[in-house]
Amino acid sequence: TVVHKQIEHSKTIHADTLQEAENQWVLFKADIMRNKVADQGKGRTTLSQFYEYWKENYANEHLEITTRTLLEDVFTRLKLALGDKPLNKIEQSHILAFHKMLRDPTASTNKQPLSQAYIRKHASLLRTLLTAAYDWNFIDSNPHDKVKLPKPGRSRKELPTEDDLRQLLNLMDQKESLKHRLWVALVFTLGLRREELFGLK
Repeated sequence: TVVHKQIEHSKTIHADTLQEAENQWVLFKADIMRNKVADQGKGRTTLSQFYEYWKENYANEHLEITTRTLLEDVFTRLKLALGDKPLNKIEQSHILAFHKMLRDPTASTNKQPLSQAYIRKHASLLRTLLTAAYDWNFIDSNPHDKVKLPKPGRSRKELPTEDDLRQLLNLMDQKESLKHRLWVALVFTLGLRREELFGLK
């Protein structure tokens, strides 16, 4: 029979309010969890393992559920590229190779290149994880410090042609009230933005 002795942790704190005490408890629990992961071997913690640790000790409490859902999708590509790699083995060359991989059309499920904004989200998550790993003493240096994030890029907007505008105005004259016709006319003649248009009285 093997008997495993339970390890107990304790810490004395001083707090003036219940909220302050709860905050101290969260920090204390995070310290314990960090040490447990570190005890497994500082050099053996992979990016995927750290991502789960980061979610438990930061993301689940501080990020909205919609953001966490997006990050789960984003991490799918990170996991394929670097998930099994130990944190202290990730180098700048690996990060740059990952950025290059994201620009390849095969990185998308529909064979269309990922948008610059979406590529930047992937790069930002990797930087966030490596920065947290450094701040929490999982790694001795941050390989992302000297790697710039991909440029966000600008989305191209398709502007209506003169024929498009002419057809729209004809349809407005036939079917819409004077108020809606005035709205459309003001938008096109004055170049009003949406918030300017809806601010009119």
